[in-house]
Amino acid sequence: MNKVTSLFKLVGSNIKYRINGKRCTFPGKKIVDHQEAVDAFLDIGQNKNFQCAYIDETATLILYEGLLVNQHLAKDYSGFLYSAVSYKLGISVDSLSFKVLKHICSSYIQAFNRLGAAFIIPSRKMRYVIKCAKKGILYFWADSCFDIAGSISPLLKDKKVAVLSDHADLIKVQFVREKSNPSNADKYSYSLLAIDSADSIHNTDRSLCFETVDAISMKLLKFSFDTLLIHADIYSLPLLNFISKLKISCFIMDDSIYRIFNIARFHSDDQSRFVPDSDTLYLEDYDKESNPDFEATVFLSKEELKNHGK
Repeated sequence: MNKVTSLFKLVGSNIKYRINGKRCTFPGKKIVDHQEAVDAFLDIGQNKNFQCAYIDETATLILYEGLLVNQHLAKDYSGFLYSAVSYKLGISVDSLSFKVLKHICSSYIQAFNRLGAAFIIPSRKMRYVIKCAKKGILYFWADSCFDIAGSISPLLKDKKVAVLSDHADLIKVQFVREKSNPSNADKYSYSLLAIDSADSIHNTDRSLCFETVDAISMKLLKFSFDTLLIHADIYSLPLLNFISKLKISCFIMDDSIYRIFNIARFHSDDQSRFVPDSDTLYLEDYDKESNPDFEATVFLSKEELKNHGK
């Protein structure tokens, strides 16, 4: 199925279809053409307190089934959703109760309706989520996120930027390396604070989920910044409900977030979209699980790291 066909099937014009035996009408909503994605995003991204998020398959399923239960079209969530969420949380399926999953789904729906933009993967479930969502959200194809990440620097210019990731050390090192290159002066004309989310996640009861979200929220309150980049995970959308109270811009992205800092996942990545250079770092060379004591000073002096946010 090509993009044009899938776009028609996803948004269409007053498409009528059935879900759980009930007939629904879906008026078309705006999805940005791939060729216009970067310009459209840079335009809307200038809005005050702009928030966007990458919606992967698990997030789509959470939103979709959450809507069905909230609308009394289903009494419980599917076994597949219980399994998917428990896997993302790193807990056993038996540890995830209906009450906690309902809380997660409700927080996802609430956060989704706060968004100014969303990166989506077209599907029947996503179509229903869009149908039920508030008006005014601008939708982008999921693969547009990679191109946008490579062009996002104008939205970060002169900002205090924080990035929340489980590879915070690597991002911090690479940011210093890139910023020290005079040819990158315009691209990295902002300060960066790299925050590691791993400690907050591992030191909480993950079966409750929101204990972890609260722990990450409290960690963020220790720092001062006006723009937040988040590497998408199971906690990202629930966290957005807290972030909205801080009145800051927030960008939740998939692995494309690494492109902002000239970091690639693998040496074998498609080079037709991302051309590495001599300063490119690779995630496969730095695996946090196998190298928990990553020593940043292999690349940089301690003084450079100390002053990286200045």
